[in-house]
Amino acid sequence: YFDKNPFLVPKDNRVTISNIPIGSTLKIMTLDGRVLKTLNEDSFTMYEWDGKDEFGIYVHSGVYIVVSSNLEEKTAVGKLAVIREE
Repeated sequence: YFDKNPFLVPKDNRVTISNIPIGSTLKIMTLDGRVLKTLNEDSFTMYEWDGKDEFGIYVHSGVYIVVSSNLEEKTAVGKLAVIREE
């Protein structure tokens, strides 16, 4: 679940991604499968993403794939629209 979709960057500051199994790895990816950001959280079911890639740069406007993977749960995939306003 995304609390903002589309996510307005940088206006919205952060998007909350929730209902994630504890101990999951979350990957923000381009449609062609390039990983832009990896988030790990051992004890929460909610993640926050600021719209930046691994280098601290805001991603471009577009649709991104969000993949949640966990050894004990099924992999979940969602789509997140990002609108860059600067």
